Amino acid sequence: MSIGKKIAPNPSGNTYVVGDVHGCLRTFRKLLEDKINLTKKDYLFLLGDYIDKGLESKGVLDYLIDLKCKSYQVFPLRGNHEEDLLVYAQKDSQKNFHRYMQLNKTENMLDEQGKLQAKYSRFFEKMPYFYELPTHLLVHAGFNFQATKPFEDKKAMVMAVHTSNDLLQTEGKTIIHGHHAVPLEVIQKRINDKATLIPLDNGCVYAHRRIKDIPDGYLGNLCALRLEDYALFVQPNIEF
Repeated sequence: MSIGKKIAPNPSGNTYVVGDVHGCLRTFRKLLEDKINLTKKDYLFLLGDYIDKGLESKGVLDYLIDLKCKSYQVFPLRGNHEEDLLVYAQKDSQKNFHRYMQLNKTENMLDEQGKLQAKYSRFFEKMPYFYELPTHLLVHAGFNFQATKPFEDKKAMVMAVHTSNDLLQTEGKTIIHGHHAVPLEVIQKRINDKATLIPLDNGCVYAHRRIKDIPDGYLGNLCALRLEDYALFVQPNIEF
């Protein structure tokens, strides 16, 4: 696994970037299959956090793995929830690991020995922390531009609280990130303004939960941005 990965332009299809899925399998499938009509010529980038909070973490992973097996061009990067799971699976006691999996309702991802199934371990371990495209940088949380080597600070890439863009260090590239659930109108305005920092997490999994300081109806959608024309595709949560 490398920290970052450079991807050349898509020569024949569209390029989509999707925000945090968090186990919302039905919503995710509806977005890909009905809203954007994903084809094998398209590039599909995902900003991390496929698991936890929602009810179908395993289903989301199986769906992504199946897409890759069917030769869809899927580029998942690592979020803090994937990072945390690997840390618990590799470095913590089996008791703590099982407690962690129970809390996140992901025990169905374990094998008969109580370990994380190998196919999921391999899937997570291969995920880079960011993708570099010709005009964009894709990352889960953000970059620490105060660090001596911001593109080597893995912790910031999955956990940054305050996300910014230092255009000198990013060479003028726009950063697209997830991790922070923000209102849909903020996402749309950043896209319309062609901002150099675009959030794409509208908190799909929070559709039916109250979040402090955020009015009802501001969250609850899964978003996909098509980079060729900056079209935003919005799929409301249909899990319940």
